[in-house]
Amino acid sequence: MLPGNAEIMRGKKLKVRTRAAVDSFKEIVKEAIGKYPAARRAYGHYKTARTESRKIIKLLQLYLGRFLFHIRNVLLLGKPIDIEVSEVSFRLKPTGAVAADKWTKRSFEFQELRFILDMLEPGMTFFDLGANVGLFSIPAAKKVGGGLVYAFEPCSWTYELLRKNVSLNSIENVRTYRLALGDYTGEAVMHLYNRGRDGHNTIGKPINMIDKVIGQETVAVMTLDDFIESNGISRIDVMKVDIEGCELLMFRGAQELLAREDAPAILYEGYSWNTMMFNYQPVEIMRLLEDCGYELFILNTDSGKVAKHESGDDIDAMVVALKPYHLDSERVREVIGCES
Repeated sequence: MLPGNAEIMRGKKLKVRTRAAVDSFKEIVKEAIGKYPAARRAYGHYKTARTESRKIIKLLQLYLGRFLFHIRNVLLLGKPIDIEVSEVSFRLKPTGAVAADKWTKRSFEFQELRFILDMLEPGMTFFDLGANVGLFSIPAAKKVGGGLVYAFEPCSWTYELLRKNVSLNSIENVRTYRLALGDYTGEAVMHLYNRGRDGHNTIGKPINMIDKVIGQETVAVMTLDDFIESNGISRIDVMKVDIEGCELLMFRGAQELLAREDAPAILYEGYSWNTMMFNYQPVEIMRLLEDCGYELFILNTDSGKVAKHESGDDIDAMVVALKPYHLDSERVREVIGCES
């Protein structure tokens, strides 16, 4: 039996009264916290305990996931992980953080990968900076067909796994480089975390509070402009940049590329918890790219929606950077959901 108008009105009034009661209780708590030192201290202890409990829960989920992933690999004799995004299918060896996170569904860069694949077309050239084990490079290679993918990964262990995953997928149009991109050409020291947390390896100051650095290795560093010139690359269509806070330094070393009218469409990670390893703020990347003629958008990593970045918006985000010629393309406007 459907409720009558009287029942509906009573339900609405009850919701209003409940909301008013909750708001009143919140005001009482705020007043008590401001007036009584003991209440203030108690609330502080509560916030600390809540934060710590969340950290403990995340750690338990992480270690439980690792354990179950290990059991899965033993039982299935190391069977590869099958992935499909935007109608592109590929496989990853069941080793490292990316494969584990995909299998445990703890975290997976689905929307970021979907965006890159939607931006790519056959024949294009894609640069994957911070390729890790090939999560973006491998499906991108399948999408561009006769085009090329340049995959950069400086960590030796991760780089070897990247090469194995490329071989696993029988792909011939991926060129891999064990190389870090920065604002100079030379060498740097990379700080290494556990292999299950290898996505956090960095040439910056290690500040990860959950995992500990277990070693170091010397890696080659090169500016992107130098790499492009030395390899005779005439054009880059799309670029993904996820290099653990080194984004600003890399962009500083790519000024010639970025200044071009046909510079690539870029998706980059701009989070302050990474940029602090290099002592700068994400807004500095935004200013540099805007000075190079880019227009900035924010990719919502939950919904996949793309929205124009406005002054006052959160600067911790996955950022899409596009040149005017990108926005003249009907296909690109469709990808970012831009009607005009």
